[in-house]
Amino acid sequence: MASEITKSGSTPPSTGTAPAALPVPHVLGEHVCFLLGTVSARAIELFGQELAGAKLSVRAAGMLLLLDAQGPTSQHVIGQQMRLERSTMSLAADELERNRLVRRRRAPADRRHNELELTARGRRAVEEIKTATDKTTDMLLHRLAPDEQQQLIALLHRIL
Repeated sequence: MASEITKSGSTPPSTGTAPAALPVPHVLGEHVCFLLGTVSARAIELFGQELAGAKLSVRAAGMLLLLDAQGPTSQHVIGQQMRLERSTMSLAADELERNRLVRRRRAPADRRHNELELTARGRRAVEEIKTATDKTTDMLLHRLAPDEQQQLIALLHRIL
């Protein structure tokens, strides 16, 4: 991305399906932290727009995707997987439970822990989330060739 910076000190305007974003100033386009933060903010913004009808936060959507893939899972484990502090995880679980997307119960293996399980309504929401994820990914990565998209994903995994 830094290689796309023009002599005027900004990146070319966005083209394609995603709305045009403001150009990144040259001095900021040289810093990976700023670029990753900006891409992250843009991804969250687009994903939030796609999920607007579902009235879910990005965090809640991620939790539902994990529960769909893993089945009933300890609230603590989900929090670790999503890198959430205990209080933040509890608030997010409250949001999902309040919206009847998950059921919270004592874990059978260890009654000291809460386990989250998708409800039927939560399983339906997962389909909306997957559609929103696909659309957001297409909007963000449409200028990259398929092999470049896979390379980006691999590189992001290495960073994490």
